[in-house]
Amino acid sequence: MALTVNPRSVTGPIRAAYEEIQLDYAKPGRAPHDYPVQVIRIGNDLTFITLGSEVVVDYSLRFKKEFAGPAGIWVAGYSNDYTGYVPSLRVLKEGGYEAAAGWADSVEDRIASKVHELYKRLSD
Repeated sequence: MALTVNPRSVTGPIRAAYEEIQLDYAKPGRAPHDYPVQVIRIGNDLTFITLGSEVVVDYSLRFKKEFAGPAGIWVAGYSNDYTGYVPSLRVLKEGGYEAAAGWADSVEDRIASKVHELYKRLSD
């Protein structure tokens, strides 16, 4: 039933951009992690932002706000890689099991910067 409520057509070419970035751990001596970031656009109707591992909901909320407009934004974790939780800065500071992997405070900014770069590249 959910698929029949207010359906929207999705048309246009499919464009994609993918890069891996280095995410640092908080403790010195641990090697940086190669982290996949991908943006897939279907015309001007729908954009998928795919992030590796299990990202917290803050990423979805942030990108839906930052890329608000007529096109739909779909943020998906568990894409192209899995290493555990990837917290936002807010979750890192709160602590708990989602922050236990020990990522550096730069984790959210690095991911967001790359998402914006890839999104812009596909928009030009």
